[in-house]
Amino acid sequence: MRSFMKEKLIILILFLLLTPISGAWETWTFIVTADSRSESHDENLGVNVPILTELVNEILTKNPDMFLFAGDLVVGNTTQDLLEDEFLQWREVMEPVYQAGIPVYIVRGNHDGGSSSITTAWNNVFKDETSSGGLDYSLPQNGPAGEENLTYSITHKNALILALDECTTVNHGNNYVTQDWVDSQFAFNTRPHVFSYGHYTAFKMVWDSMGDHPVERNAFWQSLEDAGSRVYFCGHEHFYHHATADNDNDPNNNIDQVVSGAAGASVHYWDGIYKGDNGGYELTDNFHTTRFGYILVTITGNEVVLTWMQRDSDDQTIPGNYLPEYSWSYTIPYDVFTLDEFADMAECWCGTDEAGCGDYDYSGDGIVNLLDLAIRLEMWLVDV
Repeated sequence: MRSFMKEKLIILILFLLLTPISGAWETWTFIVTADSRSESHDENLGVNVPILTELVNEILTKNPDMFLFAGDLVVGNTTQDLLEDEFLQWREVMEPVYQAGIPVYIVRGNHDGGSSSITTAWNNVFKDETSSGGLDYSLPQNGPAGEENLTYSITHKNALILALDECTTVNHGNNYVTQDWVDSQFAFNTRPHVFSYGHYTAFKMVWDSMGDHPVERNAFWQSLEDAGSRVYFCGHEHFYHHATADNDNDPNNNIDQVVSGAAGASVHYWDGIYKGDNGGYELTDNFHTTRFGYILVTITGNEVVLTWMQRDSDDQTIPGNYLPEYSWSYTIPYDVFTLDEFADMAECWCGTDEAGCGDYDYSGDGIVNLLDLAIRLEMWLVDV
């Protein structure tokens, strides 16, 4: 028996040596922004087309692994037909990004609704059209019941990303998330980097916020901390703002609120006061600007660098250049996949949860196999 297990361990080691480990050290990027609406339905069908077009060119130039957009695509809050036309306008401007094969992951904002059938226009526009010769504009369908094509999760390389619809749905009221679904995503996560984004700020600045529901907001924020997340992206406020939330004086578990509602909507002015119930969290302001721009996120191993790319002019009548204006970073600890753990996993090879091998069933499919090994190898010998 011992010899047989050693043979299996040798096979696993050979597999390790011959298999590229995606995501552990490879550098990859994504872009985040929000709030591309114009100020009226008559102005470019509810979209700030000039600024969004500039951002499309930036995305194509940077060629990120994905593009995340945290809501308020359009002016919206109108009839079903006009709302659908506005979404189609937004999609048309973004078409070069879709055609380039760069995944576009959007969530709704408070403006992305209609006077009736609130998700009908959204689902009519952001759907798979490949059967009719078009592109796939749909979103992942793994969200909670009633929030399909609205709330979803993305797994990519060494990261889990939650895209959160925080608007009115059958499961919850405005401005907070479906927490049991969020908890379920974190319960089975094996990827070290955790990001999330939704439209509303967690801590109230100017307009309505998750801070209007402090109990639910605190539960969400605690779940981020428990999952090892360090940043929450949002929009709704029309500026860029980076703040750190702390409730225990331990800098190792702080979470940063990063507002990037700077994709073309008219500027909001903030008086520097967080107006909601902060739930015992102290907010430290790091950087604020009212210029248009986007966030470029770069992940290399366990390091994350977030760079604010800012438009060099407020004058929308002239072409803008987007230059790095502010950057910050953090490093997360990885679990080290040791030889002892590797040997224990070999002992459980093809074992089931019922047989006591659940600790190595990282995929959650009930059996220890190559899928679990591939997931775990993303953290092989990465230093803490």
